[in-house]
Amino acid sequence: ERRAHPPVNKIHRQDQTDFAEQLRRQLPPPLAAFIDQVGRLAQETGVRAYLVGGFVRDMILLRENVDLDIVVDGDALALARAAARALDVKLVEHAEFRTATLMIDPYHIDMAGARRDYYAAPGTLPQVETATLEQDALRRDFSLNTLLLAINPDRFGQLLDPHHGLEDLIAGRIRVLHSLSFVEDPTRIFRAIRFQARFGFKLEAHTERLLRTALERNGLSELSGTRIWKEFSLIFQEKHPAEAVRHLFERGVLAALERQWVLTPGLEDHLERAEQIVAWFHQQHLERAADLNLLWWSVLTAPLPVERQRHLNERLELPENIARKTPATINHAQKLLRQLTEQPPSLLSHLARMLLGESTDTLLTTAVFAVQEENRRAIFLFLTELEQIKPYIDGNDLKKLGIAPGPLFSHILETIRDEKIDGAISSKVEELELADSLRQVKKPESV
Repeated sequence: ERRAHPPVNKIHRQDQTDFAEQLRRQLPPPLAAFIDQVGRLAQETGVRAYLVGGFVRDMILLRENVDLDIVVDGDALALARAAARALDVKLVEHAEFRTATLMIDPYHIDMAGARRDYYAAPGTLPQVETATLEQDALRRDFSLNTLLLAINPDRFGQLLDPHHGLEDLIAGRIRVLHSLSFVEDPTRIFRAIRFQARFGFKLEAHTERLLRTALERNGLSELSGTRIWKEFSLIFQEKHPAEAVRHLFERGVLAALERQWVLTPGLEDHLERAEQIVAWFHQQHLERAADLNLLWWSVLTAPLPVERQRHLNERLELPENIARKTPATINHAQKLLRQLTEQPPSLLSHLARMLLGESTDTLLTTAVFAVQEENRRAIFLFLTELEQIKPYIDGNDLKKLGIAPGPLFSHILETIRDEKIDGAISSKVEELELADSLRQVKKPESV
């Protein structure tokens, strides 16, 4: 069953004071102090500075965001240098792009002069030149990202809306700013769908037509595999990737990359289950780490024939570790699932032995593939409980019993672990007694 989006936030037009108060409430104190200082420095040097883009959008939507971008109607590098000196923070300049990054641990704030982009060819990275604020806003992807919030003291919190972005935000609408938007930068196809899934917004009708036209004209062929993979990895980091992936299928984006890529009922179930399992994993705060890119890519490409998987991986120029690990993760997960289904372990210790040593990504992928709930529960039990069960005693205790280091050490400790998992023993005294009884037992060939 598809996840229902909450209703779009009701946004009312607010005056300058209202946005100023909201801005101060939304920012952590170090960032609020930084913004005040930059605004004062901008005014002292005769330039105008504005927060722009995703932070302003999310502030109005009352969504948390500390990723700040500042656009300056003037010399951004000079203002960034002055701010770095005044606040004693690290500054990294990117002179060729007229941008700079100020680092206030743990925050990074990007500052740029108003500029406009032009593309030498579709799908290439843009060239930049100095421009007005209105022209700067036009280079952005969608109207809801063109909102500017003044930080100069004389107009702090004043909203500038050169391209009617607030109206689209209120309506829950994603709209491109010109007809060649998806042609000049086809990654915006992925971004539009990512925002649609994140906010529960709709694509404006003309924007929808432009997106489909760009796909029909094979617009994705202009993009390097690296840029496409980056868009996938951003989707996998979203709170609800399954929704975005469904939109990619429904609009034919994934079929444009691989003709055999289709959204079957089984794959749709796997996507929904993957989202639930990733959320569960994060809630557990386990010591294990998971590579979400590897997990989602394994789930997403598993239905494809092996040769099409390989072709797709090459097309997207996948990072070496993802390209190497994905086939192994899929195969191992499918093998584990067959074992759990066809040879269900009769004891918890047998389950633990079956799953010990498996990577987090393999175990979570196996849980995604598992149709039977008891198989998923078995994996969750292993991750949250069984894996943490270990003997109280160690090699030093075995030495004190007169047992020489060697293969018997491992056999005794593994046997004690199994007995603890199965509830046969529960104290250190019982472990020592069992170890002593096993000291004369040779390790069986089958162990």
